[in-house]
Amino acid sequence: MLHFLGLFIVILMPIQTSEAATFVEYIQKIESHPEPNVLLLEGEALREKGASAGSWGDPLLKVAAQNFPEKSLKSSETPMTGIQYSLSQKLALTTEYGNLRRSFEALGEAKRLGAAQIKREMIRTLWQLAIMLEKNEKDLKTLAENLNWLSNMLAVSKKRYTNGRLSQQGYMDIKIRKSKLESQVSNLGFFAKELQAELTYLLGDQTAVLDLSSVPWGLLKGALDTEHDYKERALAKKLKASDLKLTATKQGFVPNITLGMSYTHRAGIDGAGDFVGAFISMPLPTSSKKYGAYGNAVQKRYGAEKGLRAYQMRKRSNLMKVANTKDKLQADLKILSTKTIPFAKTSRAISSKSYRLGRATYFELLKSELQLQEFLIHLNGLEAQLKSAQLQERFWKGAYLGGTKK
Repeated sequence: MLHFLGLFIVILMPIQTSEAATFVEYIQKIESHPEPNVLLLEGEALREKGASAGSWGDPLLKVAAQNFPEKSLKSSETPMTGIQYSLSQKLALTTEYGNLRRSFEALGEAKRLGAAQIKREMIRTLWQLAIMLEKNEKDLKTLAENLNWLSNMLAVSKKRYTNGRLSQQGYMDIKIRKSKLESQVSNLGFFAKELQAELTYLLGDQTAVLDLSSVPWGLLKGALDTEHDYKERALAKKLKASDLKLTATKQGFVPNITLGMSYTHRAGIDGAGDFVGAFISMPLPTSSKKYGAYGNAVQKRYGAEKGLRAYQMRKRSNLMKVANTKDKLQADLKILSTKTIPFAKTSRAISSKSYRLGRATYFELLKSELQLQEFLIHLNGLEAQLKSAQLQERFWKGAYLGGTKK
């Protein structure tokens, strides 16, 4: 027993003595993690691009020398010579530029929602690692109790071996079984360290052990709201952006006009004074540029619509599979916890008592011990799978997992 406790402490000491961080502290680190913040910056860039795309452009100021004689370049030789000043501005006859701006704003919002989805996926990873760590801890506890029981049986076996009531082979088999348990305990300890190493990515440059007592396990059974499916909301924003872009390209067939006015300062040879003028110009949409842009917008709109529809179909399918998995796991857990494990515990208790009295063989003893251990480990696994299924249901449903609500 003392040997086992020493082994258990040595294995867990590096984990237990590390700095601990709560579940909330992990989520706070995720909120400021650089990976999702990349998309936030891209979203801001798209909004700025939208402001540029939605502008009519700057007014154009033009200064021109008009009709100067080639030889003298004097302004006082002909009545048509002068310096012309003109000011013009492009004007849109439709809401094309406003739709372009709103399209980029929708794309920027899709990026923001994409960043929120990445944070949500990272929080899901945190949950998954917490579930695995809890299962690992339960398995360690199961093996600890089993190893303690086996140590007591080994003491009984030693007396029986000394008294000649147990063969050397039987005594060695029990010792081998005990060493295998110690090896399993050691492996679980190292596996816990591997899981903690995966958690370090969520913390950035900090290293801390997740405090399992701080995990809000009850949240997995909470109400299933749907407002946190940022993936679906981002795809819907992309569809809205493509609709606006398509509308803008349709409006692009209506040409923009350029209005301007001019003032020509002359020498006044004919006494008619200076000249003033006005002009209007517009492009003729006869090239393939407008038609190509429209065709491109149409295809992108179809792609955005199909992307959203495909995600919604996959979401429904995954929710149906998760619901079926939950029902199966709950049924298995009920049978295992109410029937199988109580029977196995009774069987081991009977075998233990019979072995002490010399009425059971060491083979029957080890069989009952191994059988109960397998059932208990299986129970831990089913409980972890059920929590994982509850997590997946919340994830695909769009329910709250923790962190800031967007």
